[in-house]
Amino acid sequence: IRQLRPHLVRARRLARDNRERLLAASGEHFTIVEAIVDGDAQLAADATAVHLKKSLKNILDTVDSNTNLTARQER
Repeated sequence: IRQLRPHLVRARRLARDNRERLLAASGEHFTIVEAIVDGDAQLAADATAVHLKKSLKNILDTVDSNTNLTARQER
């Protein structure tokens, strides 16, 4: 887990400027917690997978957007 911390910090930094993603991620976290509390391991695993995929998509979209912006500015 310690090795993941620097990556999570970067991911959070990218997400904090996207209010919609922050709200969606909060809902995803809530679903994960509810599943854990209910003892539903499958739902917890599935909800975690969805959350991670959406988070990765947000990160990649943000990086792509920033790359395109930089390229346009250099022209």
